[in-house]
Order: sequence, then structure tokens, then C-alpha cells
Amino acid sequence: MARVDLDSDTLESLKEKLKGDVYTSVNAARMLAELDQAAVNDTRVIVTVYDKFYTPLGECSDYLSVACTFPRNKVETGKLELKRSDPFADVALTCHENTVPITIEIGRLLWSGRVKIAHDNFNNDQKGDYVECELEGDFAWLMKILAWPNFLLPLQVQFPPRGVAIGPAISVLKFLVGTQTFRLQSGLWDIFNQLLSLELDWRAWFGTALMQDPDGPDGKFDLSDVMRMLRTPIYVVPTNPLIDTSPFISINWRMDKLGTLFEQTCKDNGLVIEVKLWRPGDPQPGNDPMLRLFPLTVPTIVVDIKDRMGIVGPTGTFIDGILRVLVDLQGSLFGDLFAPFLNPNGEYAPDGWNIAPSIGVNFMAPWTIFNADHPKGGVKGRMSHHYPESWRVIVGGKSPKWMNDLINATLAWILDMIMIVIGITGVPSNLFDGLFNDVLLAFQLADNFPRRLNMGPYGYPEVFVPTGHAPYTIDAIFALKREMWNTRGYISGQVTFRNGEPYEVGRDVFPGGLATIIRNNKIYTDYIENIVIQDTREARADVFVQIGDGQQQEAPVVKLQRKLTGYLEAINILTLATQQ
Repeated sequence: MARVDLDSDTLESLKEKLKGDVYTSVNAARMLAELDQAAVNDTRVIVTVYDKFYTPLGECSDYLSVACTFPRNKVETGKLELKRSDPFADVALTCHENTVPITIEIGRLLWSGRVKIAHDNFNNDQKGDYVECELEGDFAWLMKILAWPNFLLPLQVQFPPRGVAIGPAISVLKFLVGTQTFRLQSGLWDIFNQLLSLELDWRAWFGTALMQDPDGPDGKFDLSDVMRMLRTPIYVVPTNPLIDTSPFISINWRMDKLGTLFEQTCKDNGLVIEVKLWRPGDPQPGNDPMLRLFPLTVPTIVVDIKDRMGIVGPTGTFIDGILRVLVDLQGSLFGDLFAPFLNPNGEYAPDGWNIAPSIGVNFMAPWTIFNADHPKGGVKGRMSHHYPESWRVIVGGKSPKWMNDLINATLAWILDMIMIVIGITGVPSNLFDGLFNDVLLAFQLADNFPRRLNMGPYGYPEVFVPTGHAPYTIDAIFALKREMWNTRGYISGQVTFRNGEPYEVGRDVFPGGLATIIRNNKIYTDYIENIVIQDTREARADVFVQIGDGQQQEAPVVKLQRKLTGYLEAINILTLATQQ
């Protein structure tokens, strides 16, 4: 449906009809829904500056330029340029002492963060005196919180030495964020930690308590104020683990940054972490029943984690997560061997993703589709077709230790026998030790014959990948499958479209979600990697969305190996097998 302008009179008229009879209200509701879907995008950029308590100081409308990004599972960045005479320039220049929060709004997008660095430029030939602010998004919170092995114990007594959690990915990661923020926001063991760390400033002993406002906005202290203090500044949207369908994972930690700890897990499982500012007046986040009793009342950083991979199971419970891991296991180890049984109709899934429609594990394709074959498809960019590196992979480089020991022992025995026969003494029996090391069973290869047929007689034959380990082991099998994937021919893409033409971010597509592109009558599906907002005095506000990162997908067997390694590490930690 084409974008349309909607005047306030029409909107109010339709709202009034919602109060009429059933027929009139239903028609009015349908028209409102259609108008909402077709509404013209609001291209106004609203920049708001706050004090350190997130009290709005005002809208900054006289900026020279503003830009910000929404990368997938990375710290957001931004840039704000102000005239030196702007009153907000003085506020920004206090960032070396105070927190200077910033929000940038355009349409349905909200960027929230703070001033990280403020450059006071003077006597510039083009701009004169101006302040250039480097902005840092709220995802940085996860890089400033450490995962203590046991959040319930003081710093000086951390047992077990490593924390561990096993379960659905979303629930596990939220548990980790929730417990560590509870440790910080409750002030648990503050006095104990400070005294044993030889901190003599008594204010630090009660630091968390002194930073709280016990009376709250209503001026009365009650249970709601206790809940508010425990959820400020960070609130984690809860997830019921029984209906968490994300893949099962195992994760362990010891003083790791949360953001670093989550990075690979989110990438492997298609998860997107959202860290956004909630402001009074916004809808309460999530479906937490506790928010009905104790709603958020002060500005809060809300953390939520969503599964954007598009793989769904048959039950809608945690069992789906287990099934997804099992399907990945068979797909990574056996490739398409069981595809005629698990996916008899050959249903589509992105390259490297495993589905099994026969048992209810399906890929739900995103409904946002860009037709790059049509001149008015609204998307531009490029698709890169990469030639295969070879049809054969060789790994290894070192013989098994038992083979080297056997050769050395055999040579020593032969040398001793020769010395005895000829009657010479004093020659060491280990004279030839190491001479024939790494000669037998030092290499292992795998051929991909279908690839060889496709490449023809002039295709590149082989590559060698030194692993530094002996072949003919489980690790070597994983290495062969990994390198066979890495040497394949593949298609990568990196495309952009202007927000609202035809889809709008925040309504039709979401940061970190999936989108599908059709090019040369072939389907390519990838994540929305980044969203960029730019607004200058020379060019109007633009929002560009980047789909794909131009890189090849990681080998599924590598993801599987990481999961299996994680499970083994969890078992070792729980049984104290690795503690020294």
C-alpha cells in the first residue's frame, strides 16, 4: 500500500467512530490499521540532552550534524556536532566529570546513549568554534559489567571458581545479566568487599545505598521503592524458560565482560540483544506480571534478548531448543545424508542452517522481501560470487605420539642389535630419535567429488591446512569438515535501502532481524547488520539499512564444536574436574 499523509482531523474522526456500534467501530479500526501501515515516515530528527539523572534538559535542534548507528550486537556509535555558542555545548563538555545522556529519535527508531568524548574545536577554517561529540550507545553497559563466578558471595570468596549455566540460550543469558545487575543494584556485600579491599573511605562502604533515592517520585517509602531500587538503572525483561524455544547452550564465566561473553553465543544462535532506554510515559516493557504491581517509574535501561533466526519447532516449549541442537548435530556431521527423510520436499533455508520439516523444525522466512531484479525494488548493493578454493582438503602435519614413539623404539632396538652383532659399544641407542618423526600418519585428506565435478578438470585441486595436531582424531574430523566448508564457493551480499521505501524499520523490519533479497531469481537471506542515521544542514535526514556483512557464513561444524566443547567444560566445572 502506498504511503499516505494523515491529517489530525481524519485521525480524530476515526477514533470517535471506535466508540460507535459494532459495525462502525470494526470498520474504523480496520481503516486505522491500514492508515498506520501506510503512514508517511516521520523524517524529523529529535535530539534530546539529559542531565546525569536522565532529567531532560531540552531538545537540541540547532546542531550542525548528527549521525548514529544501530549495529547488530555491538556497541552503538554516534556523532553530534554543536556550535560552540549552543548552550548544550557546555553541557557536553562536562562529560569528563558527569554522565551526559543523549537520545536520538527518528520515526520509530530510538537511539540512546551518552557523550563519550567531547572535542572543543576552535578557530576552524570552515566551522569556526564548535564542539564535536563522540557518542556511545547503551549496549556499552554490557561491556562495563563483569560476570562474577558467584553473584551471591563477596569478591574475596568466589566458589566455585567458574560460574556455569546450561539451558535455553535466551534464558541463560538473561539469567546472567539479571543476577549480575542484582549484585550491583542491591549493594550485596558492599561493606565486606570494601573493607577487605582496604578501602578506608566510609562512603564507599555504603556506596550503593547512598546513591539511591529511597522516597522515589511519590515522596513515600514503600515496597514499590524497594523494587524500583533493585531495577535501577538496569531492568532485564524476564523469559519463562519452559517456553523458551532458543537452542540449548552451555556457558561458563570468570570475571568476563558480559558483552564479550555473549558475542559468540549470540552470533551462533541468531540472538539479538536490545539495550534501550525506557522513559516515563513509554509502554511498560515485555509481559512481566510484576510490572502490573510494581511498574517502572523512573528512566531505566531495559535489556531484552530476542531470537531472530527464524527457526521454529513443533511444541513452542524448551523442547524445540533441544530439537534444534539435535538437527544441527546431524546436519553438521552428516550433511545432506538424511535430507530425503528430514526435508523430503527440499524446503528453503539459508546456507548453513539446518531444518527438519518432517519433525516440525522449520524455517519461517521473513515477510520483508526485496526484489533486486526490479528497477524499483528499493534496494541497491552487490552480491559477490566467490570461486571455490579447491575440491580437496588436507589437514594435519604431525604424526600421532604413539607412532613417533614406536618408530624411535624400533630404531633404538635395531641399532642395539647391530652394535651387539658387530661388537661395538658406546653408541647411544637413542641416536636416531626424532629423525623419522612425523613421517607416518601425519596427514589426512578429504575430497568433495560433487564439487570436483562442478569445477571440471581445470578446477584447483587441493589446499593444506596445518592444524598442529595429529590427524585421525575427532578434532581432525571437525577440522576437515570446517575447511571443506571454508573452501567452498559461496555467495555473499551487502545491500542497503532507504527507510520507508518500501519498508520501515521499527514497524516492518527490526535491527538484527532477517530480510530476504531476490537477485537473478535466487533467494538470499541475511541479518540486518546495521542501521545508519545521518542528518546534516546540507542533506535531509536519511536512514539507511544494511543487510548482510559481505562475509561468508561460518562453518556449521565449527558452531557445533563450540557447543560440544561448552557442554564438556560445563561437566568438568560441575564435577570440579578442572579445578587446580
